Amino acid sequence: MAFWLPDIVIHGISRKSFSSPEALIMTFLLPAISALTFYIMRKTRDFKDSQVLTIISGILGIWITGPFFMMISSSFSQGGFSRTDAGLIDSLSFIISSTALFPIYTFMMSTYDGTLFALLIASGLIPLTGLINRKS
Repeated sequence: MAFWLPDIVIHGISRKSFSSPEALIMTFLLPAISALTFYIMRKTRDFKDSQVLTIISGILGIWITGPFFMMISSSFSQGGFSRTDAGLIDSLSFIISSTALFPIYTFMMSTYDGTLFALLIASGLIPLTGLINRKS
């Protein structure tokens, strides 16, 4: 949620006028919020026994839920769930198949969503945040 919620909010505000300034904002905002959230969660909870598992689950959480949240954010610009030519069954089958094949779909859909660099940066920052937190 920490990664994808700001994406949904920015797409909701900009709607059809989403452009490169918003993508640039998301490139730095999404990884910063994700790393900060991950850091706070690791500071406030005891993850000493499962540090690697916590880092992997943080990254996988962003990647696995990517197709679903990007479908929501694209709904603000007449895509995603708001498409009139796609019924509920079509949308659900796409979510199921894209989640099953999440590495390909999240990577591909993030290029259109404007979050590709944010996704890659966050995937590198979360392990670094875990290492920083580990030393403290």
